[in-house]
Amino acid sequence: LLLASCGGSATAPVTPAPPTTPAAIDQKVATTLADAAAIIQGLEPLVTQYPGLKDPLNRAIAFYTSIKAAANVYHSAVVSGANPDPATLQQQVQQLLLSVTSLKSLYQ
Repeated sequence: LLLASCGGSATAPVTPAPPTTPAAIDQKVATTLADAAAIIQGLEPLVTQYPGLKDPLNRAIAFYTSIKAAANVYHSAVVSGANPDPATLQQQVQQLLLSVTSLKSLYQ
């Protein structure tokens, strides 16, 4: 009774379902790319302090650029009413985010 009156719950928090509509996936991809871009921008000034960061950061930037181009193609398809397959794009976006997050943890 005390647990219920305090707003507590004995159940684990529910993880939201991944987006499934093209528009929701498009928004999630855009948000994740923005997060990755912010991390990259935060790392760029550190290259002078950590020269070993330059090459992996340049690879991450190149990867980001190619994924952003693919995301723009996906976005255009969604806006035109198509239902493109997002599987590869979603996988690449997550890989990019993991990569830049890993760099951030190593150099900050």
